[in-house]
Amino acid sequence: HTQHQRGFVITWNDDDDGQLAKWEARLQEFQPERRQARAAHEFEFLAEDGTTHKIHYELYGGEDTEDHKTEKVLFIAGLATCTDWWLPQVRFFSRQDRYQICVFDNQGAGWKSTTPKNGPMISTRQMAKDALRLMDHLGWDKAHICGLSMGGMIAQQIGLLEPNRVASLILNSTYLR
Repeated sequence: HTQHQRGFVITWNDDDDGQLAKWEARLQEFQPERRQARAAHEFEFLAEDGTTHKIHYELYGGEDTEDHKTEKVLFIAGLATCTDWWLPQVRFFSRQDRYQICVFDNQGAGWKSTTPKNGPMISTRQMAKDALRLMDHLGWDKAHICGLSMGGMIAQQIGLLEPNRVASLILNSTYLR
């Protein structure tokens, strides 16, 4: 079977034991919490090559006050995935006021993030610079950086480019540099 959904083509066999239905149910179950996100945003910036890019991101969790500073957590998704990949982690961390969470789509992936058509190939180093620009945009000096798969490769690049901005580095199912 093939289904077109949110810009992705999902293919499955009849013997998938209902995994797609289970995933869709999890998404629906999470929707009320998702609406509690402080907001979904698009961050537009000029890349080093002079092209304009947009990155979709969402913020969850606590907010900084004079008396309370939150720990920042940046979740970086893998190849061709979107912010929804992090739903279980967002659910857990957003229930604790001590964390402020940002999930985002890498260039050319996910909900609304863009990259110019026929543009140059994008390296994990460039994507790390995008993530650092997003942190700047959010006013985050330092964050716990969690990357999955290709997101782990991007997270490592952040650590190499600006180690003083990494509170901790969490790498999941990735290639070590």
